[in-house]
Amino acid sequence: MSFAPSLLGRELGCIRGDTPIFRGVNFQILQGESLQVKGANGVGKSSLLRLIAGLLPVSSGKLQWQEPAAFSQRCLLINHKQGLKTHLTVVEMMRYWSGLQPGSSQDIGEILAVCDLTDLAEFPTALLSQGQRQRLNLCRLQIFSAWLWLLDEPFSGLDTDGQKILCSLIQAHQQQGGSVIFVSHQSFASSKIWQPNQHLDLTLPSLLREVA
Repeated sequence: MSFAPSLLGRELGCIRGDTPIFRGVNFQILQGESLQVKGANGVGKSSLLRLIAGLLPVSSGKLQWQEPAAFSQRCLLINHKQGLKTHLTVVEMMRYWSGLQPGSSQDIGEILAVCDLTDLAEFPTALLSQGQRQRLNLCRLQIFSAWLWLLDEPFSGLDTDGQKILCSLIQAHQQQGGSVIFVSHQSFASSKIWQPNQHLDLTLPSLLREVA
């Protein structure tokens, strides 16, 4: 019997060191869906993504994956810190990432074209603007294979064209059966390109951090 991939979080809690970050978080994301995580600074939005990725322990509640064997790569976490190697050019950075994905057949030139970086292929990443660095960072979405994208402030630093590129990438990922959980303060209520299926606000009273 086959199952479509899904992820369920039930009464999730997270503690970093001795500090409770959040508690009582509930969500479910199914194949082809997107979930926007919102909230004030410090309520644990980035920590929630890291917890889902397995980089932080679940202190309470339950995180349950349901997936067919074919989805061996569960998730890809990309945060706003980017982690670019400033001594490499744009195309060298792309080759480095491609080398980390065994069996990757993605065409680097095509990926750069999608993200409007073709003319900057030979530029050192150190000379890129914030928006250009973010678009390069998002090229990883087309290199690494994963069912669930975990994106921390992916729209940060992007101009209107960059935001449209990202929305198109997310939309295409969903149409192919992928899912997305992303952190953003941005409103998509009036967007005619793409809108997330769900919203999770970590500043709701039931989700506030415990007072030590």
